[in-house]
Amino acid sequence: MIGNKEKGIFPSFVLWKTLKRNPEVDIYRKNRIYLEWSFAITLFIISFLFISFQRVKKSPPVPITTINTVFNQVDIPKTFQGGLKLPRQPEKPALPIESEMEEMAEDVTIEFPEKYIPELPFDIEGFGSGLGSGAGSGSGRVSAGPRPISEHFPRYLKSAQEKGQKGTIELMVKINEKGIPIEVKVLRNTTGSKDLEKEAIKATMKSRYQPAMHNGKPITVWVTRTYTFGID
Repeated sequence: MIGNKEKGIFPSFVLWKTLKRNPEVDIYRKNRIYLEWSFAITLFIISFLFISFQRVKKSPPVPITTINTVFNQVDIPKTFQGGLKLPRQPEKPALPIESEMEEMAEDVTIEFPEKYIPELPFDIEGFGSGLGSGAGSGSGRVSAGPRPISEHFPRYLKSAQEKGQKGTIELMVKINEKGIPIEVKVLRNTTGSKDLEKEAIKATMKSRYQPAMHNGKPITVWVTRTYTFGID
């Protein structure tokens, strides 16, 4: 019996010894120690910071200074330094520039010769000669000859001047009832220059006239124009 009891008690004792906790490997105990130490350290840090902030003295606020700016207008008297003279800038020599301007023809004459008025539907017997803006003396039936409104003059070309080409160019011009030249004929050219002749025709065709009148109506007439080049 005793042996059996010893056999029954021994295993229970061994089991109790086995279930007894080892403090070195007790997780719950170690966690508790760590938690206590963490709480103590945190409380110390908070206390230190609280005491440190209480010792810091608050600096008084900096007063704000307002600056009022006032602008006063002051009249400054004009001063003149009579003795001070600025140095005069040296004048640049003028470069010789060859003039491209060409002279214009002079002495323009408008005439009404009898043999060059084929457009008139009436007898020209007794029609006199005249200059400028109208007919001359006589008993012709033209009440008013053509008068220039917009006058153009031919250029006296530089090339003709260098060649010494001078003289007169006489043109016969047909002016319609609107005062516009519609035809030109060369009667005489003593300059010997075809270029001057072209200039004279071009200027004549650009000119505009008040048309000649017959019985209160505009008519087409022929007139002569004379241009003089380089003759004093």
